Amino acid sequence: MHKKGSLELSVNAIVVFVLAFAMLSVGFFLVNMIRGQLQDVVPQVFKLENFQTPPDSQNPLVFTPNEIKVESGGETTIGIGYYNAGVITVTGAKFDVLKCLIGNTVVTNDGNLLTVNTIPQDVPQSEYKIYTVLIKHPGAASQLIGNNRYICEVGIMDSSGTTHYSEQQQIVIES
Repeated sequence: MHKKGSLELSVNAIVVFVLAFAMLSVGFFLVNMIRGQLQDVVPQVFKLENFQTPPDSQNPLVFTPNEIKVESGGETTIGIGYYNAGVITVTGAKFDVLKCLIGNTVVTNDGNLLTVNTIPQDVPQSEYKIYTVLIKHPGAASQLIGNNRYICEVGIMDSSGTTHYSEQQQIVIES
C-alpha cells in the first residue's frame, strides 16, 4: 500500500511542477509583452552614454540618432547634447528647427514645418547639457510632405529667443 501512495504523491508532484512551470512561462510572456509596449509609449531619456561622441568645443551640438525620422502627423524623441563654447551662461537654452530647405527654397519654421518640445536648461560657459527632445510633425498642414529628405537648421536659443549656435541636421520625413 505504501508503494501505491508514494507513486500517487510523485504523480501529484509532477503535475504541480508542470502547472507551476506553465504559469511561470505565461507570466514571463505577459511581462515581456507589456515591457515591449511601454518602450513604444514611454519616451526614451537620453544620457551621455547614448552619444557616439560627447558634445565639446569642436562639436557643440551632437544628436542621437544622427538622422531623425518623423512620420507625417507623428512624433519622435531624440537626444541632443549642447556644449556652451561661448563666454557667458546661456540661460533657458532650448532647441528649435529654424528653417528647412524644400526644393530650392529655404522656408523659415513658424510652426508649419516641425514643432520642438524640450525642457530649457541653463548651460554655463565651457559645460554641456544633454536634452531629451520631442519633435512633432503637424501632418497635412506641414510644408514637409511626401517621402523625402529635408536639410533643416536646428538652433539653440536662450530664454529671450536669441539664437546662440546652429548646426545642420538631416531630417527624414515619412508620410
